[in-house]
Amino acid sequence: MFESLVESSKHGQENTRTGVYMLVTGGIYAVGLLVIGISTIVYMNPGLADSFDVAAMIAPPPPPAAPPPPAAQQAVPKNIPAPTTFTPPTKPPEKIPDPTTVAPKQVVAVSHGVPGGVPGGVIGGVPGGASKGDDPPPPPPPKPPEPTPTPAPKKLTVSGGVLQGKAINKVQPPYPPIARAARAAGAVQIQVTISEDGRVIDAAVIAGHPLLRDAALQAAKRWTFQPTELTGVPVKVQGILTFNFTLQ
Repeated sequence: MFESLVESSKHGQENTRTGVYMLVTGGIYAVGLLVIGISTIVYMNPGLADSFDVAAMIAPPPPPAAPPPPAAQQAVPKNIPAPTTFTPPTKPPEKIPDPTTVAPKQVVAVSHGVPGGVPGGVIGGVPGGASKGDDPPPPPPPKPPEPTPTPAPKKLTVSGGVLQGKAINKVQPPYPPIARAARAAGAVQIQVTISEDGRVIDAAVIAGHPLLRDAALQAAKRWTFQPTELTGVPVKVQGILTFNFTLQ
């Protein structure tokens, strides 16, 4: 009975050693396979190899680029303001000269500190210019236009009686035989235009029997008149001549 208990304890110790050996061996094999797998993946993908580069991970980042140089600032001229305050003297003068015996000093016109300026000028003005009070006088008003003489009318219209009174040569028309045979009678009116020298330059029938018109028109063209003057200038005259045709 004691011999069986000793053998059982020996078998239990051997089983425990075998289990520890198998566990250690399996862990070693697992670590080896894991290393082999990772190495294969890194070898097949070069990008992963660069990411595991320890030297690249430890190296410091590149320095930043230098900033651009500042732009050159232009000097802006400043206008020097004229003194606006008066500082009284701390000590009165011991002797005041007589103004009648002191020669006047030559005054130099200065406008806002600019030699040659005009008193009362403005900042930025041209030295030697005129102030507002020295404006030149306005130019004289233009002369009124001279009245132009009224031109004389080119044609003067007169009545028949005046026209008859100025006639020099009166031509009476013959009685047309055809009008006499037709017993045509009555007055025929001819409008005539007389030139500056008294000649008939245009004639037209206004009214009258058709059989008598041509005879009156031809007679009116042969009339002559005295020249008509207006303010000493000869002008054309227009009027109406009347010819009466009567049967006897």
